[in-house]
Amino acid sequence: MKRATPLLICLFILAGCAGRNPLTIYRPNARTPLEERAYNTLLVSERMITTAEASNAAGTLPEFMRPVVNGLIDFHNIAKGAADVYLALIDSGDDEEAAVALVAALGDLDVQITKMFERGGP
Repeated sequence: MKRATPLLICLFILAGCAGRNPLTIYRPNARTPLEERAYNTLLVSERMITTAEASNAAGTLPEFMRPVVNGLIDFHNIAKGAADVYLALIDSGDDEEAAVALVAALGDLDVQITKMFERGGP
């Protein structure tokens, strides 16, 4: 029985972690799942943009990646604006339209992030 206890503890820990995506960063004090998704998606795109800008400054960003990076920046800015509006309205309960706009903007941003990965970008 003594040997089974540590094994059971490990199984409970692993079972608790199984449902979480290890690449997801959980925003402290997120009020809604949409706020958390926006935070994660914007964080990923921001890091990709920073990496691409550093590559561009170093002269190592391939020419074919420039339009994809520019698209990523555009969609990041749109999603950031939609997130700002949503966050401003979330406590008032008047956030339904803002939530719909944010979901659409995050979907477009996800497409651009996928394009970056497909093209071998940052």
